[in-house]
Amino acid sequence: MTPKTLNKEASAVFEKLIEPLQGTRHHIKYGNPGDAFMPAVIEKLDTLDIGTVYSIAHYYELNGDLCQDPEMTFIKTPFGIIPNMFQQALPPVYQESIFKDKGTWVIRVRLQADHVAFANDWMINIKNQQNIIIDQDQDTGAHERDTHDPFSDIQEGVC
Repeated sequence: MTPKTLNKEASAVFEKLIEPLQGTRHHIKYGNPGDAFMPAVIEKLDTLDIGTVYSIAHYYELNGDLCQDPEMTFIKTPFGIIPNMFQQALPPVYQESIFKDKGTWVIRVRLQADHVAFANDWMINIKNQQNIIIDQDQDTGAHERDTHDPFSDIQEGVC
């Protein structure tokens, strides 16, 4: 079972957001002080056997603490961009839809579909809020499955 990926438009926005992180840089913040919209903070977190993990978040400050509103992680694979985690500070929510359990990838199918639907809309909101310009020929990172699919033996988890 292969996880769902971002749609073409959301993938193009994601690719544009992570573009500055392709070298040694590991984080970037989009936004201007005093702007009506919360900045978008993008971080390169890890490299896994299936792809690179990125975090995208909006943060606000409450009693001196930074709070996610929300934060999502994404795995950029040769097959597309896969949302796999959602969290927010208030009300407290933490959801993993794709994770490894004892060396085997597990997917919570309905939850992962919800993460993809939210992320598709959120990427467009970030694009509009931060005035991100997308090239018409922007590479979406999704390529034909000409290599081994790491999710071919994925287990379906309980949502």
